[in-house]
Amino acid sequence: MSVTVPIVDNQNIRLRTDIVEPHPPGTIEVIIEGTVTITGALLGQFEATTLEPVAVELAVDESESVTVDLRKDGRLRLETIDIGIEPPDTGALVPDGDALESPVSSLSDSASDPDPDPGLDPKPEPGVIAFTVEGVIEGVSPATIDDLTRSDRQPTLESITFAVEESISSDGGRADDIVAEFSLLGYGIVVKRSGTVTIGTRSGWIGESTSPP
Repeated sequence: MSVTVPIVDNQNIRLRTDIVEPHPPGTIEVIIEGTVTITGALLGQFEATTLEPVAVELAVDESESVTVDLRKDGRLRLETIDIGIEPPDTGALVPDGDALESPVSSLSDSASDPDPDPGLDPKPEPGVIAFTVEGVIEGVSPATIDDLTRSDRQPTLESITFAVEESISSDGGRADDIVAEFSLLGYGIVVKRSGTVTIGTRSGWIGESTSPP
């Protein structure tokens, strides 16, 4: 199963910064800052699962977009994630947990979550995640880099596609380093350097460590 999160014209996602810079021969730098509104009903659908980014669609111009396959044509690695939470009915953004920065230098929004369906919850109680995500997509093919640099316009983020799988225990290693963990509407959320986002249960984590290995 996969879920595609549209970024453009998505009322639940607001981007203030959207920087996508191809660097030949095979790297794309990504810096994204914004907010995403989410409901408990939506989070509940992904309880005890891991969302793994498997594709990123980048708009080159008004009529052309390029899809980067993160399983075949590139590897996402997050470097910095700063996250703040605005709980329901507060009206003021407040930090929830620590905003963590990786000691290694190199998207989110993850942390990013699928577009909420208004029909999921007759009385939705949205919370807002304010996020800043920095990272790189490495190992991108020269042909894809060429497609992204054909236009004078800087590419922008169009959509992110996630594979939805059951969460599994971490075996450690750099890709499994936890770069951020926080809670929203009673659900714990862990973001790893590999870009995977694990939605925990209300009573605890499923198959996940809550501290860096």
